[in-house]
Amino acid sequence: MQVNRYSFSQKVVSLVASHLIIFIWLGDRYMYKDTSTKMKRLSIAICALGITISVIIGLFYIGLSDGIHSATWNETLINGIFFIIGGAVISWLVSLLVYGCGQILGDYREMKQSEEQPRRRVLEPQQREFV
Repeated sequence: MQVNRYSFSQKVVSLVASHLIIFIWLGDRYMYKDTSTKMKRLSIAICALGITISVIIGLFYIGLSDGIHSATWNETLINGIFFIIGGAVISWLVSLLVYGCGQILGDYREMKQSEEQPRRRVLEPQQREFV
């Protein structure tokens, strides 16, 4: 019978280390490129997910009441509607903030690129040697 040279914890550590190295390498190449577009997409996902979850929880909260004829029906109905509307508005506001940050990053990148292009055009003729 063959004895395993590595313990389970050593295998886990080597696996985590190899995945961490790959993640750092990919993160350096792809994860932080074009962050403005990624933030804009993230804001859309935040809004959609937040509205969906608030509607589901609001409907669930409305469904917790004992029935139309119970004394707490109006309270649970109003609270559920407020939860649906409030959750949707908060999700929309948070997504606006994230989208705005992405827009600022995109505008900054465009300004920086447009600022560098005229400099290159101006410096190119001066770098030529005249005979």
